[in-house]
Amino acid sequence: MNIDLNRILIENAVRLSLRNFDCDDKRCLRKLIDTGIHLAGKGDKNHIFENIGELFADEDSLYYPAVSKLMKNSDREKFIQFGINLGYNTFNKAATTIQQNTRQYNKNIPWIADMDVTSANSSGYSDATFGKLIDHYNKLGINAFILRFDAGIPEETYGNIISVIRRNQYTIFIFMLSDEALSDSILDMLSPASNILVCLPLDGADTKENTGKLSQKKLLWSVRYTVDSNYASEILSESGANIMHSDSSSSEVSAANGSSTNTGHSVLARVAELDSPIVIFETDPSMTAEEVRHFNNGMPALRKNPPYPVLMVNLNYDIQNINVMTSGKEISTHITVKPAPQDA
Repeated sequence: MNIDLNRILIENAVRLSLRNFDCDDKRCLRKLIDTGIHLAGKGDKNHIFENIGELFADEDSLYYPAVSKLMKNSDREKFIQFGINLGYNTFNKAATTIQQNTRQYNKNIPWIADMDVTSANSSGYSDATFGKLIDHYNKLGINAFILRFDAGIPEETYGNIISVIRRNQYTIFIFMLSDEALSDSILDMLSPASNILVCLPLDGADTKENTGKLSQKKLLWSVRYTVDSNYASEILSESGANIMHSDSSSSEVSAANGSSTNTGHSVLARVAELDSPIVIFETDPSMTAEEVRHFNNGMPALRKNPPYPVLMVNLNYDIQNINVMTSGKEISTHITVKPAPQDA
């Protein structure tokens, strides 16, 4: 996906909106959101920008300090480039391409693709092979990719993947890294890229050290957390459990606005203390369909009235909502990457 005049205009508008950020961050963020809604205009058929704007409608919204903290602890240019890649190239430009190709080829095309990087298939991520894979899916309209890394992936594989990513600077990539220490060489490879969000396990043994290294490099990063059947007490506290269990939006909002006896050890409290207050939630396969449904039903109220300044992504649920908005149906996002054939 290449740069175009619209993107240049958007970049200029974003930089103009943020030029006084260090003096008045809240006003600049409000202006940035209003600018995004205005520029999207009729092109925002899925109302993505309007929905984001609603979260910031209250001047006392905790999303203001959350985004402000994120911007202050990451490279400003990386923040801008990644945000425009997501907002314009992915949710606007690529979504239009997906809709056109869906009709033309009668294919189910997700807006994001999810793939595994394992020791068994790492040879399938050579510069040439991975580059062709990304080119193929870009042409279909897919402009966002999740890469899930196993432990022990060779640094050469990281180098090949990041080399391709840097050539596709308007496509976004989410690196779901395993719980192992990040080497200086991998950090150096990641450092120049402005289209990568690194995601670490919240409870990983090496996460504290890794987040410190990522923050020093001013890289964009987040944490992820796998919820299970005890999600209410893990994410909030026992007193806030009804937020996540109720199907009634009115009772959810009431609970979210009420007092909490949170001990400070909940997932959201821990994420709020990090330099990057972003958490990506995934549901454990052991959860029943009913438990997953309750969790998904409770998330909108929790995000509307967060008890802490935390940006929350309910990964699979959010992905499928966007798939439905873009293509009219839920679509599998997983891509199987096979190892390269061995020479005889």
